[in-house]
Amino acid sequence: MRVVVTGGPTDRISRGVRAVRRAIDRTGDSAAWTTGSLQNLPDSTLLGLAATSVGVGAGFYLAGKSRLVVAAGVVPAVLAGIAVILRPLPPPEHGIEIV
Repeated sequence: MRVVVTGGPTDRISRGVRAVRRAIDRTGDSAAWTTGSLQNLPDSTLLGLAATSVGVGAGFYLAGKSRLVVAAGVVPAVLAGIAVILRPLPPPEHGIEIV
């Protein structure tokens, strides 16, 4: 009769590493989806989102909230900025090429 011991420290570390890898993959996929969705919004909407987010973050800061809360307030502004920066350039109009 053979007894197999599971749940030892090595097994738990292995499961933890796999869970962290899955979480990283899912986070990357979600960030890519969010950025793609934001890139489809008009500039006026992204500007409003960024301005509101910065205002919320500033309000949290002035209210003395923790850094984590302030950071959570400005994250949408950062995402809107990334979406604008990574947005593909539109094709040139009327055959004019910018060099």
